[in-house]
Amino acid sequence: MAGSYRIGQLVEVGTEFRDPNTKALVDPSVVRLRVLNPAKVIVHVWLFGTDPEIVKDAVGKYHANVDGNASGTWYYYWYSTATGQAAEEGKFTILAAKAAP
Repeated sequence: MAGSYRIGQLVEVGTEFRDPNTKALVDPSVVRLRVLNPAKVIVHVWLFGTDPEIVKDAVGKYHANVDGNASGTWYYYWYSTATGQAAEEGKFTILAAKAAP
């Protein structure tokens, strides 16, 4: 979900997991999300079913809201293991705050 957002905004990042043969949506055995802040520091490693930040929207569809509390480019990496193994990465930009005129 590339895009630009204001500092302090919640940014929704989502993913879909599909069967590589049928392309049908599937629920992987394990779903994780790793988030790196603009300093390239891992600030979150969330596990679906343990961490409430990852929300299942429908079969094979998941999202999480990331607090864009620092300006710069953020990176996220969804990955799954076992049944439905897959990986996807993305980024978004948090713009620095500007003083009001």
